[in-house]
Amino acid sequence: MNSHDKQEELRAFLALHKIDYTENRIQFYQEIENIFASDANTIYAAWNCKLREWANILSIGDYRDSEQYFSDLIRRITYALKSRSNIRICRSASDEIIIFCSLDDCTDVDTTITDISERLLEDAKYSYKIGTNYIQNRLSIGICYGGKNKLVGAVSLISEAKIMMDQLTFSRYDSAYLVAPDENELKKRKAQEKNKEIKIESALKNKLFVPFFQPICSTFTGEMIGFECLARLEEDSTVLPPGYFLPLIKSLQLTADLDIIICEKVIASMGIIHAKSPYTELTFNINVSGDLIRSSDKRKKLLDLLASAQLPSNKKLQVEIVEDSFEVDSHVIDDFFTCLELLNVKVYIDDFGLGFSSIDRILSLPIQGVKLDSIFVTGLGERDMKKNNFLGSIVKALSNSGLEIVAESIENAAQLDWIKALKVTKYQGYISSKPISLQDTLLFIASNEIKPKAISPKNRRKSIDSLSFTRFAKENLRKYFLNRRRS
Repeated sequence: MNSHDKQEELRAFLALHKIDYTENRIQFYQEIENIFASDANTIYAAWNCKLREWANILSIGDYRDSEQYFSDLIRRITYALKSRSNIRICRSASDEIIIFCSLDDCTDVDTTITDISERLLEDAKYSYKIGTNYIQNRLSIGICYGGKNKLVGAVSLISEAKIMMDQLTFSRYDSAYLVAPDENELKKRKAQEKNKEIKIESALKNKLFVPFFQPICSTFTGEMIGFECLARLEEDSTVLPPGYFLPLIKSLQLTADLDIIICEKVIASMGIIHAKSPYTELTFNINVSGDLIRSSDKRKKLLDLLASAQLPSNKKLQVEIVEDSFEVDSHVIDDFFTCLELLNVKVYIDDFGLGFSSIDRILSLPIQGVKLDSIFVTGLGERDMKKNNFLGSIVKALSNSGLEIVAESIENAAQLDWIKALKVTKYQGYISSKPISLQDTLLFIASNEIKPKAISPKNRRKSIDSLSFTRFAKENLRKYFLNRRRS
Protein backbone atom coordinates (compact mmCIF):
# COMPACT_ATOMS: atom_id res chain seq x y z
CA MET A 1 0.00 0.00 0.00
CA ASN A 2 1.49 3.37 -1.05
CA SER A 3 1.40 6.57 1.02
CA HIS A 4 -1.64 7.96 -0.85
CA ASP A 5 -3.64 4.80 -0.11
CA LYS A 6 -2.60 5.00 3.55
CA GLN A 7 -3.88 8.57 3.80
CA GLU A 8 -7.19 7.65 2.18
CA GLU A 9 -7.59 4.71 4.55
CA LEU A 10 -6.88 7.01 7.51
CA ARG A 11 -9.43 9.57 6.29
CA ALA A 12 -12.06 6.84 5.93
CA PHE A 13 -11.34 5.59 9.47
CA LEU A 14 -11.65 9.10 10.91
CA ALA A 15 -14.82 9.79 8.93
CA LEU A 16 -16.45 6.76 10.58
CA HIS A 17 -15.73 8.41 13.92
CA LYS A 18 -17.08 11.76 12.67
CA ILE A 19 -13.65 13.38 12.72
CA ASP A 20 -12.61 15.77 9.97
CA TYR A 21 -8.93 15.43 8.98
CA THR A 22 -6.78 17.67 6.79
CA GLU A 23 -3.16 18.50 6.06
CA ASN A 24 -4.06 21.94 4.73
CA ARG A 25 -3.45 24.33 7.62
CA ILE A 26 -5.06 27.37 5.93
CA GLN A 27 -8.22 25.41 5.18
CA PHE A 28 -8.22 24.11 8.76
CA TYR A 29 -8.03 27.64 10.21
CA GLN A 30 -10.88 28.80 7.99
CA GLU A 31 -13.09 25.89 9.07
CA ILE A 32 -12.57 26.37 12.79
CA GLU A 33 -13.07 30.14 12.52
CA ASN A 34 -16.45 29.42 10.93
CA ILE A 35 -17.34 26.98 13.73
CA PHE A 36 -16.13 29.44 16.35
CA ALA A 37 -18.21 32.28 14.92
CA SER A 38 -21.39 30.22 14.77
CA ASP A 39 -21.90 30.00 18.54
CA ALA A 40 -20.72 32.63 21.00
CA ASN A 41 -21.54 30.55 24.09
CA THR A 42 -19.77 27.26 23.33
CA ILE A 43 -16.35 26.53 24.83
CA TYR A 44 -13.73 25.16 22.43
CA ALA A 45 -10.36 23.57 23.11
CA ALA A 46 -7.20 23.10 21.06
CA TRP A 47 -4.37 20.65 21.64
CA ASN A 48 -1.09 21.29 19.81
CA CYS A 49 0.82 18.01 19.85
CA LYS A 50 4.44 17.41 18.89
CA LEU A 51 5.70 13.89 18.18
CA ARG A 52 8.90 13.83 20.21
CA GLU A 53 10.19 10.60 18.64
CA TRP A 54 9.47 11.56 15.03
CA ALA A 55 13.15 12.20 14.25
CA ASN A 56 14.05 8.83 15.76
CA ILE A 57 11.48 7.14 13.53
CA LEU A 58 12.96 8.77 10.44
CA SER A 59 16.50 7.79 11.43
CA ILE A 60 15.77 4.05 11.51
CA GLY A 61 13.01 3.69 8.93
CA ASP A 62 11.98 4.96 5.52
CA TYR A 63 9.12 7.23 4.46
CA ARG A 64 6.56 4.42 4.38
CA ASP A 65 7.47 3.33 7.91
CA SER A 66 7.11 6.88 9.23
CA GLU A 67 3.71 7.39 7.56
CA GLN A 68 2.44 4.06 8.89
CA TYR A 69 3.62 5.12 12.35
CA PHE A 70 1.78 8.44 12.01
CA SER A 71 -1.41 6.74 10.84
CA ASP A 72 -1.34 4.31 13.78
CA LEU A 73 -0.75 7.15 16.23
CA ILE A 74 -3.70 9.18 14.90
CA ARG A 75 -5.96 6.15 15.26
CA ARG A 76 -4.89 5.74 18.87
CA ILE A 77 -5.33 9.33 19.97
CA THR A 78 -8.82 9.58 18.43
CA TYR A 79 -10.10 7.29 21.16
CA ALA A 80 -9.36 10.03 23.68
CA LEU A 81 -11.89 12.28 21.90
CA LYS A 82 -14.95 10.03 22.21
CA SER A 83 -18.29 11.80 22.74
CA ARG A 84 -16.86 15.19 21.69
CA SER A 85 -18.38 17.17 18.80
CA ASN A 86 -16.97 19.34 16.00
CA ILE A 87 -13.71 17.39 16.10
CA ARG A 88 -11.09 18.62 13.65
CA ILE A 89 -7.56 17.25 13.28
CA CYS A 90 -4.87 18.97 11.23
CA ARG A 91 -1.38 17.75 10.51
CA SER A 92 0.24 21.18 10.66
CA ALA A 93 3.82 19.87 10.18
CA SER A 94 5.43 16.49 9.64
CA ASP A 95 5.73 16.03 13.41
CA GLU A 96 2.93 18.29 14.70
CA ILE A 97 -0.83 17.71 15.07
CA ILE A 98 -3.56 20.19 16.02
CA ILE A 99 -6.73 18.79 17.61
CA PHE A 100 -9.79 21.03 17.89
CA CYS A 101 -13.21 20.22 19.39
CA SER A 102 -16.09 21.73 21.35
CA LEU A 103 -16.75 21.21 25.05
CA ASP A 104 -20.42 22.19 24.92
CA ASP A 105 -21.71 19.45 27.24
CA CYS A 106 -19.12 19.82 30.03
CA THR A 107 -20.09 20.72 33.56
CA ASP A 108 -16.45 21.06 34.61
CA VAL A 109 -14.23 22.25 31.77
CA ASP A 110 -10.93 21.90 33.68
CA THR A 111 -11.67 18.29 34.60
CA THR A 112 -12.70 17.42 31.03
CA ILE A 113 -9.58 19.03 29.59
CA THR A 114 -7.39 17.14 32.04
CA ASP A 115 -9.11 13.80 31.34
CA ILE A 116 -8.78 14.18 27.57
CA SER A 117 -5.14 15.24 27.86
CA GLU A 118 -4.24 12.31 30.10
CA ARG A 119 -5.95 9.91 27.68
CA LEU A 120 -4.06 11.47 24.75
CA LEU A 121 -0.76 10.91 26.53
CA GLU A 122 -1.68 7.40 27.61
CA ASP A 123 -3.01 6.29 24.20
CA ALA A 124 0.08 7.70 22.48
CA LYS A 125 2.52 6.10 24.93
CA TYR A 126 3.25 2.75 23.38
CA SER A 127 6.19 0.93 21.80
CA TYR A 128 6.20 1.10 18.02
CA LYS A 129 8.23 -1.50 16.12
CA ILE A 130 10.20 -0.82 12.94
CA GLY A 131 12.12 -3.89 11.89
CA THR A 132 13.89 -5.04 15.04
CA ASN A 133 13.78 -1.60 16.69
CA TYR A 134 11.23 -0.42 19.25
CA ILE A 135 10.42 3.26 19.74
CA GLN A 136 8.69 4.44 22.92
CA ASN A 137 6.47 7.23 21.65
CA ARG A 138 6.02 10.50 23.55
CA LEU A 139 4.06 13.69 22.95
CA SER A 140 4.48 17.30 23.99
CA ILE A 141 1.03 18.88 24.27
CA GLY A 142 0.21 22.55 24.60
CA ILE A 143 -3.45 23.20 25.43
CA CYS A 144 -5.71 26.23 25.42
CA TYR A 145 -9.48 26.66 25.63
CA GLY A 146 -12.06 29.43 25.54
CA GLY A 147 -15.16 30.78 23.80
CA LYS A 148 -15.83 33.47 21.24
CA ASN A 149 -16.52 36.00 23.97
CA LYS A 150 -13.27 35.11 25.76
CA LEU A 151 -10.82 34.94 22.88
CA VAL A 152 -10.20 37.05 19.80
CA GLY A 153 -10.54 34.02 17.53
CA ALA A 154 -9.95 30.32 17.08
CA VAL A 155 -6.52 30.86 15.52
CA SER A 156 -5.48 32.82 18.63
CA LEU A 157 -6.51 29.85 20.73
CA ILE A 158 -4.31 27.55 18.63
CA SER A 159 -1.35 29.95 18.68
CA GLU A 160 -1.50 30.09 22.48
CA ALA A 161 -1.45 26.30 22.62
CA LYS A 162 1.54 26.23 20.26
CA ILE A 163 3.50 28.63 22.48
CA MET A 164 3.09 26.20 25.37
CA MET A 165 3.94 23.20 23.16
CA ASP A 166 7.17 24.84 21.95
CA GLN A 167 8.21 25.54 25.53
CA LEU A 168 7.55 21.94 26.51
CA THR A 169 9.62 20.60 23.61
CA PHE A 170 12.74 21.99 25.33
CA SER A 171 11.80 20.60 28.76
CA ARG A 172 11.48 17.23 30.39
CA TYR A 173 7.72 17.59 30.83
CA ASP A 174 5.18 16.03 28.48
CA SER A 175 2.06 18.12 28.93
CA ALA A 176 0.67 21.30 30.39
CA TYR A 177 -2.13 23.59 29.43
CA LEU A 178 -2.78 27.27 29.23
CA VAL A 179 -6.17 28.62 30.36
CA ALA A 180 -7.44 31.92 28.98
CA PRO A 181 -10.42 32.81 31.19
CA ASP A 182 -10.95 36.29 29.78
CA GLU A 183 -9.84 38.62 27.05
CA ASN A 184 -7.86 40.90 29.38
CA GLU A 185 -5.64 38.08 30.57
CA LEU A 186 -5.14 36.93 26.98
CA LYS A 187 -4.16 40.46 25.93
CA LYS A 188 -1.74 40.66 28.84
CA ARG A 189 -0.15 37.34 27.89
CA LYS A 190 0.09 38.35 24.24
CA ALA A 191 1.71 41.65 25.24
CA GLN A 192 4.28 39.75 27.31
CA GLU A 193 5.07 37.46 24.37
CA LYS A 194 5.35 40.44 22.02
CA ASN A 195 7.69 42.25 24.42
CA LYS A 196 9.78 39.12 24.70
CA GLU A 197 9.91 38.84 20.91
CA ILE A 198 11.03 42.48 20.60
CA LYS A 199 13.69 41.93 23.28
CA ILE A 200 15.07 38.83 21.55
CA GLU A 201 15.18 40.53 18.14
CA SER A 202 16.92 43.54 19.69
CA ALA A 203 19.45 41.26 21.41
CA LEU A 204 20.25 39.62 18.07
CA LYS A 205 20.51 42.97 16.27
CA ASN A 206 22.86 44.35 18.93
CA LYS A 207 24.77 41.07 19.28
CA LEU A 208 24.12 40.75 23.00
CA PHE A 209 24.30 36.96 22.94
CA VAL A 210 27.57 35.54 24.26
CA PRO A 211 29.24 32.13 24.21
CA PHE A 212 29.48 30.06 27.36
CA PHE A 213 32.09 27.30 27.40
CA GLN A 214 31.62 23.75 28.66
CA PRO A 215 34.87 21.74 28.93
CA ILE A 216 35.42 18.58 26.89
CA CYS A 217 37.86 16.25 28.63
CA SER A 218 39.88 13.15 27.90
CA THR A 219 38.17 10.13 29.43
CA PHE A 220 41.41 8.40 30.41
CA THR A 221 43.60 11.29 31.62
CA GLY A 222 40.93 13.78 32.72
CA GLU A 223 42.86 16.47 30.84
CA MET A 224 40.82 19.32 29.37
CA ILE A 225 41.11 19.17 25.57
CA GLY A 226 38.43 21.55 24.35
CA PHE A 227 35.07 23.25 24.80
CA GLU A 228 31.57 23.24 23.40
CA CYS A 229 30.53 26.86 22.90
CA LEU A 230 26.88 27.46 23.83
CA ALA A 231 24.71 30.55 23.36
CA ARG A 232 23.56 32.50 26.40
CA LEU A 233 21.85 35.86 26.88
CA GLU A 234 22.98 38.08 29.74
CA GLU A 235 20.43 40.55 31.09
CA ASP A 236 20.93 42.75 34.15
CA SER A 237 23.70 40.49 35.51
CA THR A 238 21.44 37.46 35.00
CA VAL A 239 22.26 34.68 32.54
CA LEU A 240 19.11 33.59 30.71
CA PRO A 241 19.06 29.85 29.86
CA PRO A 242 18.50 28.59 26.29
CA GLY A 243 14.96 27.46 27.15
CA TYR A 244 14.06 31.15 27.49
CA PHE A 245 15.12 32.29 24.01
CA LEU A 246 15.72 29.25 21.76
CA PRO A 247 12.05 28.28 21.12
CA LEU A 248 11.22 31.85 20.15
CA ILE A 249 14.34 32.28 17.99
CA LYS A 250 13.51 29.04 16.24
CA SER A 251 9.89 30.07 15.62
CA LEU A 252 11.11 33.43 14.25
CA GLN A 253 13.56 31.53 11.99
CA LEU A 254 16.52 33.48 13.36
CA THR A 255 18.74 30.58 14.48
CA ALA A 256 21.17 31.23 11.60
CA ASP A 257 21.75 34.78 12.88
CA LEU A 258 22.44 33.40 16.37
CA ASP A 259 24.90 30.86 14.94
CA ILE A 260 26.85 33.62 13.17
CA ILE A 261 26.99 35.83 16.28
CA ILE A 262 28.29 33.01 18.47
CA CYS A 263 30.88 32.01 15.84
CA GLU A 264 32.19 35.59 15.66
CA LYS A 265 32.47 35.85 19.43
CA VAL A 266 34.06 32.41 19.82
CA ILE A 267 36.78 33.37 17.32
CA ALA A 268 37.46 36.55 19.30
CA SER A 269 37.45 34.58 22.57
CA MET A 270 39.99 32.08 21.20
CA GLY A 271 42.53 34.88 20.84
CA ILE A 272 42.00 35.93 24.47
CA ILE A 273 42.25 32.33 25.68
CA HIS A 274 45.42 31.74 23.65
CA ALA A 275 47.08 34.83 25.15
CA LYS A 276 46.51 33.38 28.63
CA SER A 277 47.29 29.80 27.64
CA PRO A 278 49.63 29.76 24.62
CA TYR A 279 50.91 26.20 25.04
CA THR A 280 47.67 24.25 25.53
CA GLU A 281 46.08 22.54 22.53
CA LEU A 282 42.32 23.17 22.58
CA THR A 283 39.35 22.67 20.30
CA PHE A 284 36.27 24.94 20.23
CA ASN A 285 33.00 23.42 19.00
CA ILE A 286 30.31 25.73 17.61
CA ASN A 287 26.74 24.63 16.83
CA VAL A 288 25.33 25.08 13.33
CA SER A 289 21.58 24.82 12.68
CA GLY A 290 19.67 23.61 9.67
CA ASP A 291 18.41 27.17 9.10
CA LEU A 292 21.97 28.33 8.47
CA ILE A 293 22.75 25.48 6.09
CA ARG A 294 19.53 26.13 4.18
CA SER A 295 20.43 29.81 3.65
CA SER A 296 23.10 30.26 0.96
CA ASP A 297 23.92 33.77 2.25
CA LYS A 298 24.33 32.68 5.89
CA ARG A 299 26.22 29.57 4.83
CA LYS A 300 28.69 31.69 2.85
CA LYS A 301 29.05 34.13 5.74
CA LEU A 302 29.97 31.33 8.15
CA LEU A 303 32.46 29.79 5.70
CA ASP A 304 34.03 33.22 5.11
CA LEU A 305 34.33 33.69 8.89
CA LEU A 306 36.07 30.34 9.27
CA ALA A 307 38.35 30.94 6.28
CA SER A 308 39.46 34.41 7.44
CA ALA A 309 39.96 33.51 11.12
CA GLN A 310 43.62 33.95 12.08
CA LEU A 311 43.81 31.21 14.69
CA PRO A 312 46.86 29.87 16.54
CA SER A 313 48.05 26.49 15.26
CA ASN A 314 47.14 24.77 18.54
CA LYS A 315 43.60 26.21 18.77
CA LYS A 316 41.07 24.58 16.40
CA LEU A 317 37.48 25.45 15.50
CA GLN A 318 35.09 22.52 15.01
CA VAL A 319 31.45 22.39 13.94
CA GLU A 320 28.60 20.47 15.54
CA ILE A 321 25.65 19.87 13.23
CA VAL A 322 22.33 19.71 15.06
CA GLU A 323 19.68 17.18 14.07
CA ASP A 324 17.45 19.44 11.97
CA SER A 325 20.33 19.95 9.54
CA PHE A 326 19.53 16.59 7.96
CA GLU A 327 16.19 17.93 6.74
CA VAL A 328 18.16 20.04 4.24
CA ASP A 329 18.64 18.77 0.68
CA SER A 330 21.42 16.18 0.54
CA HIS A 331 23.47 17.99 -2.11
CA VAL A 332 23.50 21.19 -0.01
CA ILE A 333 24.76 19.32 3.04
CA ASP A 334 27.37 17.47 0.97
CA ASP A 335 28.71 20.74 -0.50
CA PHE A 336 28.77 22.44 2.90
CA PHE A 337 30.63 19.56 4.55
CA THR A 338 33.12 19.46 1.68
CA CYS A 339 33.85 23.18 2.17
CA LEU A 340 34.42 22.59 5.90
CA GLU A 341 36.75 19.71 5.10
CA LEU A 342 38.79 21.97 2.77
CA LEU A 343 39.12 24.45 5.67
CA ASN A 344 40.36 21.61 7.93
CA VAL A 345 37.32 22.07 10.16
CA LYS A 346 36.15 18.84 11.73
CA VAL A 347 32.42 18.06 11.76
CA TYR A 348 30.59 16.29 14.59
CA ILE A 349 26.98 15.15 14.71
CA ASP A 350 25.39 16.60 17.84
CA ASP A 351 22.74 14.72 19.86
CA PHE A 352 23.45 11.46 18.02
CA GLY A 353 20.58 9.03 18.55
CA LEU A 354 17.72 11.55 18.54
CA GLY A 355 17.43 12.84 15.01
CA PHE A 356 18.09 12.08 11.38
CA SER A 357 21.68 11.03 12.02
CA SER A 358 21.48 7.36 11.06
CA ILE A 359 24.66 5.28 10.75
CA ASP A 360 24.15 5.06 6.99
CA ARG A 361 23.93 8.86 6.68
CA ILE A 362 27.01 9.37 8.80
CA LEU A 363 29.13 7.01 6.74
CA SER A 364 28.13 8.77 3.52
CA LEU A 365 29.36 12.20 4.68
CA PRO A 366 32.82 13.59 5.55
CA ILE A 367 32.15 13.53 9.30
CA GLN A 368 34.86 12.99 11.89
CA GLY A 369 32.85 12.26 15.02
CA VAL A 370 29.58 12.04 16.92
CA LYS A 371 28.37 13.26 20.29
CA LEU A 372 26.24 10.71 22.10
CA ASP A 373 23.03 12.29 23.33
CA SER A 374 22.24 12.31 27.04
CA ILE A 375 19.43 9.80 26.41
CA PHE A 376 22.16 7.15 26.03
CA VAL A 377 24.17 8.22 29.05
CA THR A 378 21.38 8.70 31.62
CA GLY A 379 21.22 5.59 33.80
CA LEU A 380 24.60 4.17 32.77
CA GLY A 381 26.32 2.36 35.58
CA GLU A 382 23.00 1.23 37.06
CA ARG A 383 21.43 -2.20 36.64
CA ASP A 384 19.89 -1.50 33.23
CA MET A 385 22.08 -3.99 31.37
CA LYS A 386 19.90 -3.79 28.27
CA LYS A 387 20.71 -0.10 27.92
CA ASN A 388 24.38 -0.63 28.75
CA ASN A 389 24.73 -3.40 26.16
CA PHE A 390 22.89 -1.37 23.54
CA LEU A 391 25.18 1.62 24.04
CA GLY A 392 28.19 -0.70 23.89
CA SER A 393 27.07 -1.98 20.48
CA ILE A 394 26.58 1.57 19.16
CA VAL A 395 29.99 2.71 20.40
CA LYS A 396 31.68 -0.33 18.87
CA ALA A 397 30.04 0.28 15.49
CA LEU A 398 31.04 3.95 15.50
CA SER A 399 34.60 3.20 16.61
CA ASN A 400 35.03 0.55 13.91
CA SER A 401 34.01 3.21 11.39
CA GLY A 402 36.90 5.41 12.51
CA LEU A 403 34.73 8.07 14.15
CA GLU A 404 35.65 9.99 17.29
CA ILE A 405 33.06 9.71 20.07
CA VAL A 406 32.18 12.25 22.74
CA ALA A 407 29.75 11.36 25.53
CA GLU A 408 27.58 14.26 26.68
CA SER A 409 25.92 14.87 30.06
CA ILE A 410 28.36 12.87 32.20
CA GLU A 411 27.37 13.76 35.75
CA ASN A 412 28.80 11.11 38.06
CA ALA A 413 31.70 8.67 38.52
CA ALA A 414 29.59 5.61 37.62
CA GLN A 415 28.79 7.05 34.18
CA LEU A 416 32.44 7.99 33.68
CA ASP A 417 33.55 4.45 34.58
CA TRP A 418 31.10 2.99 32.07
CA ILE A 419 32.28 5.13 29.16
CA LYS A 420 35.87 4.27 30.10
CA ALA A 421 34.97 0.60 29.86
CA LEU A 422 33.38 1.26 26.47
CA LYS A 423 36.57 3.11 25.40
CA VAL A 424 34.77 6.37 24.65
CA THR A 425 37.71 8.75 24.44
CA LYS A 426 36.07 12.11 25.30
CA TYR A 427 33.30 13.42 27.51
CA GLN A 428 31.64 16.58 28.76
CA GLY A 429 29.19 17.24 31.54
CA TYR A 430 28.63 18.63 34.98
CA ILE A 431 31.14 16.17 36.45
CA SER A 432 33.84 18.51 35.09
CA SER A 433 31.96 21.81 34.82
CA LYS A 434 28.69 23.44 33.79
CA PRO A 435 28.86 25.93 30.86
CA ILE A 436 30.74 28.99 32.12
CA SER A 437 31.50 32.54 30.95
CA LEU A 438 34.73 33.57 29.22
CA GLN A 439 36.08 35.10 32.43
CA ASP A 440 35.41 31.92 34.40
CA THR A 441 36.85 29.86 31.52
CA LEU A 442 40.17 31.68 31.82
CA LEU A 443 40.25 30.87 35.54
CA PHE A 444 39.27 27.26 34.82
CA ILE A 445 42.09 26.88 32.28
CA ALA A 446 44.61 28.43 34.67
CA SER A 447 43.73 25.90 37.37
CA ASN A 448 43.68 22.90 35.01
CA GLU A 449 46.43 23.69 32.52
CA ILE A 450 49.38 21.31 32.25
CA LYS A 451 52.39 23.49 31.52
CA PRO A 452 55.11 22.13 29.19
CA LYS A 453 58.39 21.02 30.77
CA ALA A 454 61.60 22.37 29.26
CA ILE A 455 63.52 19.20 30.14
CA SER A 456 61.73 16.08 31.28
CA PRO A 457 63.29 13.74 33.88
CA LYS A 458 63.77 11.19 31.12
CA ASN A 459 65.85 13.67 29.10
CA ARG A 460 67.92 14.62 32.16
CA ARG A 461 68.89 10.99 32.67
CA LYS A 462 70.21 11.00 29.13
CA SER A 463 72.40 14.09 29.74
CA ILE A 464 76.16 13.49 30.15
CA ASP A 465 77.49 13.20 33.68
CA SER A 466 80.67 15.28 34.08
CA LEU A 467 82.58 12.65 36.10
CA SER A 468 81.85 9.83 33.70
CA PHE A 469 82.89 12.07 30.81
CA THR A 470 86.25 12.78 32.48
CA ARG A 471 86.95 9.04 32.88
CA PHE A 472 85.87 8.44 29.29
CA ALA A 473 88.20 11.19 27.99
CA LYS A 474 91.25 9.98 29.96
CA GLU A 475 90.85 6.36 28.86
CA ASN A 476 90.40 7.22 25.21
CA LEU A 477 93.20 9.77 25.16
CA ARG A 478 95.60 7.20 26.70
CA LYS A 479 94.59 4.64 24.06
CA TYR A 480 95.10 7.24 21.33
CA PHE A 481 98.69 8.07 22.41
CA LEU A 482 99.61 4.38 22.91
CA ASN A 483 98.42 3.49 19.45
CA ARG A 484 100.26 6.46 17.98
CA ARG A 485 103.53 5.47 19.78
CA ARG A 486 103.28 1.89 18.48
CA SER A 487 102.78 3.06 14.94
